[in-house]
Amino acid sequence: MSAGLPAEEGVWLSADGVSWTQSSLPASDGAFIESILSTTDVWLIVGGTNEARLAWWSEDGRVWTHVSWPGAFEDSIQTITSTGEHFFVVSRDIFDEGTTLWRSSDAQTWTEIPTGPVTATSGFLEGTSGGLVLRDEDVVSVSTDGGTTWVTATLTSPSELGEGRVRVDAIESLGNHWLAFIEVVRVDQDPVLAVLSSVNGEAWEFEGIPPFGQLEGLAAGIEATGTIGDRLVVIPVETPTSTQDDGTVVANGFVRNSGQVWSTRDGSEWTLELSEDQYLTHVDGAVIDGRPVGIWVGFGGETEETVQAPIVTTTAVMPDEPVDPDGLDFQAAVTEDGTVTFEEFEQAAEHWKTCMEEHGVTDVEYTIDRSGGLSASFASPSPQGDRENAIDNLCQESWLNQVLATQAGY
Repeated sequence: MSAGLPAEEGVWLSADGVSWTQSSLPASDGAFIESILSTTDVWLIVGGTNEARLAWWSEDGRVWTHVSWPGAFEDSIQTITSTGEHFFVVSRDIFDEGTTLWRSSDAQTWTEIPTGPVTATSGFLEGTSGGLVLRDEDVVSVSTDGGTTWVTATLTSPSELGEGRVRVDAIESLGNHWLAFIEVVRVDQDPVLAVLSSVNGEAWEFEGIPPFGQLEGLAAGIEATGTIGDRLVVIPVETPTSTQDDGTVVANGFVRNSGQVWSTRDGSEWTLELSEDQYLTHVDGAVIDGRPVGIWVGFGGETEETVQAPIVTTTAVMPDEPVDPDGLDFQAAVTEDGTVTFEEFEQAAEHWKTCMEEHGVTDVEYTIDRSGGLSASFASPSPQGDRENAIDNLCQESWLNQVLATQAGY
């Protein structure tokens, strides 16, 4: 479902992405918000005014308290991120360009920790559920112990893709391993977006090219990543290309966003979760009414030049359950003699309906005629009915497919 975000600037709360209530920050007029981060217990809003960098923390999203920044007055805040367990702040002294890395679990008490590979010019520091990630062109550093120790690796083009210049576009943790999305720029060939995986951040293996990773005349990239349950979700983008004097084909032009969201559990197999006519900018996960839900935030329009009003979309994730073994046992018993009676067919259809409703599908109806025909219908509110169709396939495989294949002569 989609809904317009509140038009008034500020902090808004929603349990479903449709109905919103405003939460007040103790901020003066003219304060702005840059980002919202969180750990398992605390929310952190980062922003400020033209005169100062400010932040506020909250345990419930309703009552907010000013954050006292770590470091000396002359330090400037470069980066703020979160791993879900800790917040991290990179500050840089404006006089000698020295860099300091700070860590906090509650956004109130900050501890200075060794900077490791983090410097004033060391690329992008990002927090993931698996730890800290630092990416700089083709170099990746990861820390799984809150920035205490680091593992660094230089990523290269996989042999399957030939020689090419590599730039790390995004990196995320998924389960017990890391996934890196690398752009490989080659001579006389379009750039390709490939996926590498690693269990330790040091040795990386080629997982393949995602469905959105190789486009004729275009360069693929990543707008945003997030996690929903055990899935990594990705918003891809594409950019026109041009050929340089040395023959390499590089991205050159306006970034286009098709409004797609793809998901994977392993980096090699991919599922299209969403495809809408909007410019998506953020993806994340939540649990609403006990069910995992994907939240996609973006703008109407397909390009940065045609964006319209901001919108938010919430879409329930595809079912994770395996085929129901009770259903397979039922089908095996019904079809054992090679025939299916009309009553057995009715039982199978009723089991299918119950399975659909237990997975949250509404308005489920079916009819059976004496010739063995089955007609069914159900509500499909998700985009393109993707989720409902996936549940239908699961329930049919559990309770109906063998019966349908065996039934005859009713």
